[in-house]
Amino acid sequence: MISVIVPVYNDEKNIIECVNSILAQSFSDIEIILVDDGSDDHSPIMCDELSKSDRRIKVIHQLNRGLSAARNEGVINANGDWILFVDSDDWIAEDMCEALMSAAEEDVDVILFGICKTESLYHPLRVAKDIRVTEVNDQLQCIIEDIIDPISKRRFSHQLCGIMMAQSKLYRASFLKEHNIEFNERVRVHEDIIYAVTIFEHATNVIFCDIEPYMYRYNPNSITNGFRRNYDMEISVFEDELEGLERKNVALKQCIDRRYIADTLILCKRYYCNPLNKLKYLEKKTLFYQRFEKCNIRIRIKQMGKLNTGLVKLIGIIILRVRWFFLLYIIFSIFNCMPTKKETNK
Repeated sequence: MISVIVPVYNDEKNIIECVNSILAQSFSDIEIILVDDGSDDHSPIMCDELSKSDRRIKVIHQLNRGLSAARNEGVINANGDWILFVDSDDWIAEDMCEALMSAAEEDVDVILFGICKTESLYHPLRVAKDIRVTEVNDQLQCIIEDIIDPISKRRFSHQLCGIMMAQSKLYRASFLKEHNIEFNERVRVHEDIIYAVTIFEHATNVIFCDIEPYMYRYNPNSITNGFRRNYDMEISVFEDELEGLERKNVALKQCIDRRYIADTLILCKRYYCNPLNKLKYLEKKTLFYQRFEKCNIRIRIKQMGKLNTGLVKLIGIIILRVRWFFLLYIIFSIFNCMPTKKETNK
C-alpha cells in the first residue's frame, strides 16, 4: 500500500482536483491522508466531505503548525509500506503510483522521479509505459551536493526538476522509521533541503525513474516566491541546521558556502529590496551588512572554489563580493516591480 500524504492549508481552490488525481490512480492500493493544518477557509469542510466519498481517504485536523508538522503527522498516521507526499495545489498522473511500484524492488529505500513545473490548469495525464530505471547509489554524494548548492550547475547525471523537493520521491516507510527521519519543524524555509539531505545520508539503495508524473503548480505570486515578514530569521534557522550538516560531513563545506551566498542574494531579492518591506532604506542596508559580517560572506566567496554557473548568478556574486548594496537594491527593486508572466498575459 502507498500512503499519499497531502498537507492542506487554505487551499479550497485546488484541493478537489488534487485529491481526484490521486483517486484516479490505476494502482488502487492506496490511502490518502489529508492533514488540515488549521485552515480558516472552506478547506476543512471540503476535506471532510471528500473523506465521505471514498473510504481510502482519512482526514486529520490540527492547529496551524506549518508544513513540516503536517507532513510528520501524516507519516505518523500512515499505514502504507510506501510514503508519497503531494501538495494540495498540485496533481499527479493517473498511472504514477503504478509506474513507481512496477520499478520498486525489495531492497529499495527511495525511488526518485521527475517533477514538471507548470502554470497550466489541471488536466489528466499519463506517463510513458516504457520506464527507464537506473540505480544511482554511486551518485548519492553528487545528489546531496546538488540539493545544497543552488549556484553550481548540476553534477547528478539525471537533470530532473525538483531533486530537492519532498514530492519528488517515493519512500519506503520502514526506511523512514528505522532511521527516525522526519521533517525539522523549526525550519520554515528550505525545509525540503534538510529532509532530502538526511534521506540520502542514510539511504543505501536508491533508484531513479526517468518520468515526470508529478505536476507542480508554480505560482510566481505565492508566499514562497514573495515577501515574508520574518524571512531573514527563517533563513537564519535553516542555516543553523546547515552548520550541523557541515559538522557531520566536512566535504559539504563548499556547497554550504555557496548556499549562504545564494541565500544572501535571495534575501536581497525577497526581503531587503522588496517594496513590500516597509523598513527604511538605511535599515535594510544595515541588515544586509550585518548578515554579511555575521555569516562571513566575503570569506565564503573566497573559499567557494571554481564556479561552474550561469552569467546572471556570476554577476550577482561579483556585486555581492564588493558589498555594493545600492546596486543590488536598484536591480532587485526593479525586478520586484516587473509584472509577472500572468499579469502580462491579462
